[in-house]
Amino acid sequence: MKMPVKIKFEDGSEEEIPDVWIECAKLKYGLDWDEYYKMAYSKIEELWKQGKVLTKFGVEDMKEEMTRAEHAVMCIYADLRACIMSKLLEEVAERLGKKPPKVVAVSKDNVTVYEGDKVEKYDSIDEVI
Repeated sequence: MKMPVKIKFEDGSEEEIPDVWIECAKLKYGLDWDEYYKMAYSKIEELWKQGKVLTKFGVEDMKEEMTRAEHAVMCIYADLRACIMSKLLEEVAERLGKKPPKVVAVSKDNVTVYEGDKVEKYDSIDEVI
């Protein structure tokens, strides 16, 4: 049986990471969880020190008190959000016997299109349309 993945911090806080997030780290970056978390940790740490958090809208001020683990989970979710949504929609479509929809993530640097386990990256939205 596979052990759950948890992130733990010096303030004693910890959070369990859902399997779909681990799968999305692999899909989006081609990294296993440990490699992904190592990559993301420095950015999460930097945001924490600044009193900021990564959201679906970008970097914002923390509006509420939170533990280090809660902060990290918010940042990680924001980073993997489009892929997580794609995987969940894929699961729903499978239950309904339908083809899963594409999920398009647009950032200032690129556009990523998720369709099931297929991920394509583009330099601009014009390439997708």
